[in-house]
Amino acid sequence: MLGIRPNPMIRPYRGYGSEDKVVVMGRVTEFQSQSSLTSSNRWRHALRLSRSYLARPLGGIEVQANFAGAQATTTTNETGVFEVELIPVQIKQQSGSEWYTAQISLPDYPETQSLEAPVLVEGANNTFGIISDIDDTVLISNATKKIKLLYAMLFKSPEHRLPFDGVSQLYSALVRGVDASCSNPLFYVSSSHWNLYDFLVRFFDLNQLPTGPLLLKRTTTLLSLITSTGKHGQKYDAIVKILEAYPSLSFILIGDSGQKDAEIYSDIVSEYPGRILVIYIRDISISSNQQVGKTIRTINDSVPLVSAKTSHEIATHAAEQGFISNEALATIAAEFSTP
Repeated sequence: MLGIRPNPMIRPYRGYGSEDKVVVMGRVTEFQSQSSLTSSNRWRHALRLSRSYLARPLGGIEVQANFAGAQATTTTNETGVFEVELIPVQIKQQSGSEWYTAQISLPDYPETQSLEAPVLVEGANNTFGIISDIDDTVLISNATKKIKLLYAMLFKSPEHRLPFDGVSQLYSALVRGVDASCSNPLFYVSSSHWNLYDFLVRFFDLNQLPTGPLLLKRTTTLLSLITSTGKHGQKYDAIVKILEAYPSLSFILIGDSGQKDAEIYSDIVSEYPGRILVIYIRDISISSNQQVGKTIRTINDSVPLVSAKTSHEIATHAAEQGFISNEALATIAAEFSTP
């Protein structure tokens, strides 16, 4: 062995948890210089995205996390991703969800800068949680058409991608709750890769979407952009992690008709009875979606499944059920009445 050590780089992700347990997340790769994320030039965007897939993941690296008086270690998996579970010692739970900070370091690489990782901690007065898909639920993606999806991913920067009308106002209203004073936790779960994390965070910021942890797919090669499209088993596993991290909280699930969200959410309802308040499916199909219709017939007696074309339709049902305020509904309705 030559004894050559890699030059690692920590990429913190948003974690989540409660006063009983938190999960701190991130990824370790070989060091790469960072180009500006704010450039809207399509070729610079494609170069940056390619670098995120070409950066060599560092597996088997020991990671140490410190949070609220607790310390724990783990090792990165083969794709460089890590999850550290900690039991907080010094934390005072707030009424609504609040962001805290964990410290991440690499004990075997003291020359590597320690970094901060944000962690969303459940509030004592949360009324429910929200779990949302991203592609064709929040972000217009054409995810069922592989060529269009790949083109948009490679050559359209966050500045050039569009959200669905009213989705920012809808999600903000759900986070605030019916009395508009809450801070319910929101999670984004997607079959997109961890390599797209920075892109998605930038897109959410530009479009004023509420901040929440992202749970993405582990695959990390350029080839996987093509070969793994359409595989969604990770999405189910991610939702299970969230439900088990918040055992006393009920959830709203939001997805779309373009992939297998209705089927996955139906499985969640079966495995976790009483935990799901409602399923919202954004209908992006031109013709009727047989899977959505089948799922509605299967679970509608236990959990409402609402198929809707617009954020306004979802908001109308949410207001009727007491999930958002009538004032928030009026704001969203105004978005659709403006020419």
